[in-house]
Amino acid sequence: MKKVSNGLKLIMAFVVIVVAAVYYYIKLPAINIHSQGFWGFIIFVMIIITIAQWIMNHKEGSTRYKDINNNTIKVLILNLRLRQVVLYLRCFLMLRLHLLLYM
Repeated sequence: MKKVSNGLKLIMAFVVIVVAAVYYYIKLPAINIHSQGFWGFIIFVMIIITIAQWIMNHKEGSTRYKDINNNTIKVLILNLRLRQVVLYLRCFLMLRLHLLLYM
């Protein structure tokens, strides 16, 4: 993992805060754990933070994966897809449980 300058970290933190504030201002969700808008806001902020982290750690023309062959890349992509499916299933099951308990 490459080193990221403190200036870039501050810029990305500022961007995340501004985007989250604009989203909150537009949607204006109630700050309540039972509110769907609140959870949508939390998920949106987590996605923005993930994208900011990826941008900070991504380097065009990186030599990090030059020695990896096609089979390894396919395994990495399959592993990523499986993790996405598991994450989607967990979110779906948590939402269903939430709806069953509080509806």
